[in-house]
Amino acid sequence: MNDVPFSDVYIHGTILDDQGRKMSKSLGNGIDPLEIIDRYGADAMRYSLVVLSTEGQDLKLSESKFEMGRNFCNKPWNASRFALMNREGDVAHKPPERGLSLGDKWILNRLTQTINYTVEKLDAYKFNDAAQGLYAFAWNDLCDWYLEVIKPVLYDEKDETKKKATLATLKYVLSNTLKLLHPFLPF
Repeated sequence: MNDVPFSDVYIHGTILDDQGRKMSKSLGNGIDPLEIIDRYGADAMRYSLVVLSTEGQDLKLSESKFEMGRNFCNKPWNASRFALMNREGDVAHKPPERGLSLGDKWILNRLTQTINYTVEKLDAYKFNDAAQGLYAFAWNDLCDWYLEVIKPVLYDEKDETKKKATLATLKYVLSNTLKLLHPFLPF
């Protein structure tokens, strides 16, 4: 066609079995992706492959490695369930400019850092780094810290203003986290 077919090409390492041999039908050491999807889910498979595929290195793969992806997929799912269970009426789409707790300010700052890091890594085709950064944010910052910090605020019936600010912050952070995860966890 007298035209360059692609402006960018991404080449990943070879996928090997857990003993370091190239996967092939003749050796019978391949992993059927449909079985992995049935057992762990498509998102878990996709996420595990991205996280495990480091730039310029071959990947030793065994079926047990997909458990990590499944466990991670449960984190945003459970965080979303928690947010929906605690939603009251119409929650603002953005956190208010005033009345934010220290925890709210902290998670908003961490979200901004994570957005910048993820965009930088995706633009540089460092998919593994982007996925690991999102893992650290979603697992550690959002689920392990922030959700635990806000529980007393959400369950306190005295300060409705603070509660609404926290719910708006949670909605905003969770929504943006899911958008960041979408290339890796579209389902």
